[in-house]
Amino acid sequence: MNNLEENLIIYTELEPLIRQAGTGVLYLEPSSKVIYLVSEPIYDVTCSIIGSRDNKAAESLIVANFDASGSEISPYLINYDSCSEITIKRVKVDLNKRGRGGLFFKFSKRVTIEACSFTGYDPEIGHYRTDSSVLFASCQDVVIHDNVFFKNGGSTNNDEELNRCITIHDDNPNEPISNSYTITKNTFKEVNQGVVIQSRALEKCVISRNVFNQVVDNALYLLNVKAAEISHNHFSDSADEGIVISGWKTHKNTTTEFYGKFQVVNNYARNVAVKFLAINGDMAELYFIGNTVISHLGSAKERPAAIAWRRDREHSKVKVFIAERNTFNLDTAPANFDVFPFGDVGMLAFRDNKIILQELQKYQKLFSLNGMGNKKDGADYVEFTNNRIRHRLCGKRFDPESQFLRESYPLLPIRYLIINQADFPGRMPLVYPYLNWTPLVGQIF
Repeated sequence: MNNLEENLIIYTELEPLIRQAGTGVLYLEPSSKVIYLVSEPIYDVTCSIIGSRDNKAAESLIVANFDASGSEISPYLINYDSCSEITIKRVKVDLNKRGRGGLFFKFSKRVTIEACSFTGYDPEIGHYRTDSSVLFASCQDVVIHDNVFFKNGGSTNNDEELNRCITIHDDNPNEPISNSYTITKNTFKEVNQGVVIQSRALEKCVISRNVFNQVVDNALYLLNVKAAEISHNHFSDSADEGIVISGWKTHKNTTTEFYGKFQVVNNYARNVAVKFLAINGDMAELYFIGNTVISHLGSAKERPAAIAWRRDREHSKVKVFIAERNTFNLDTAPANFDVFPFGDVGMLAFRDNKIILQELQKYQKLFSLNGMGNKKDGADYVEFTNNRIRHRLCGKRFDPESQFLRESYPLLPIRYLIINQADFPGRMPLVYPYLNWTPLVGQIF
């Protein structure tokens, strides 16, 4: 854009146009012609907002024009309450290092955000933990598709800098109603947090075919969720955990019920610097299938785990955990880090995976089962079968004193331990009794 074109751009307030549109559709001009200013929060919005309808033109631009300073919940630029059939499309929302929230939806249904972009957050103006580009509180039937979230400030994962691209939660956590979210084909680049979700009502949630690149904190953070599918996403060069998940459990009389079913399927991750999949709490079922996890960070002091329980969460129980047909290509230094450190499981099946490791040093453990909440009961069933295990071509060979499974006292009771790994070059368990064949399920349960 040259100086003459810049001089021809019109700056206009967005709010009068929103009021004029009422419950209809507000069509905006491309940013080459008009820049729309929000000089104070706009509440009780009821219209859809559609940016430039010329696909060859620039998207329409909405810019924060007020300072959202302070440490309390921030006013958002555009606020919807109890609306339905709302579409936001081809709009760029720039917080302009002044605003702390872009779009806010409360008690709304059938909302679509498509082909938009969001940027411009800076915690130096002010900060609250739920500051977000887009926030949904107690909403249902939401589609977030083909958007770009980029260059949102917060260069560390310190509490005073955390901010989210997308937040989904309930206005009243004790009365959860959030449900039916589809988050697909979005790009998250150079942002602080990607998607943060907390709702015990959420049982329809698909997060698929998104790209997470250079995320400072968690890319996906799903706590107290009833069910979610996380599939075909791409994670790369991020400084913290890729996916953090938990369901919950309830106690009634002598019965414990577990909630939370997660399908983490066909994702690709490279150089996620802490954990790719982090367990943060109890859940009923976890299926980790067909994923590719690569770490080539080259550190001799620390390295990420592909799958691990978070610190102080080792006693969180996963009732059923299936990990199969994945590819792991992992750094393994230092030697006192177990490669796959599992926490509390009821049934674990780790099978048909391809495991390529930098090396295994003397006494280093490939697998461990830590933090079982009830040492008396232990695990019902643990299986390691048909995994292909080898070292990198440019790496060192496995030390013959490396260990397949950590054996620490007091030993965790495992009702059935199945290990069928003929090609492991290190030491197999010496204390744990195990079977080297896979019985039929009916023979066990």
